[in-house]
Amino acid sequence: MYKYFLFVLIITLISNNEVFEDQILVLNEDTFDSALKKYDNLLIAFYTPHCLACKKLLINFNNAAMTLKPEGKTLAKVNCAKNKRLKFHYKINNYPTLLLFNKWSDKYIKYEGENRDFAIIDFMRKNSVSERMKNFYEKNITTDL
Repeated sequence: MYKYFLFVLIITLISNNEVFEDQILVLNEDTFDSALKKYDNLLIAFYTPHCLACKKLLINFNNAAMTLKPEGKTLAKVNCAKNKRLKFHYKINNYPTLLLFNKWSDKYIKYEGENRDFAIIDFMRKNSVSERMKNFYEKNITTDL
């Protein structure tokens, strides 16, 4: 019965080639770029399954994802043991590593805070960029000195 329930849950969460484990979007080399284009703000945890600190983080990460999802903020994860191209491209040397992307920039912000749900939530709320803010900055901020 449990296996059937788990199977139904996984099938239900698969939509548009997106897979969620609990509240966390699972990314791989095939889905990574399209997710960066789709989601306004995407905090991605780069991890390995054998890392004890990663296992602890993912519990808090899921709790944060549940809080942030109604606000339109998405959290995702990449298993670096299976996605080495992404690991090397983003120079991931320590686990876990969290990077915040927004769809209007090719730059990202590295998360340096505590691996606790409240700290992750606070970081996302302070660093997420909305389309309205993006338009404001483009119209009002100049980089010319």
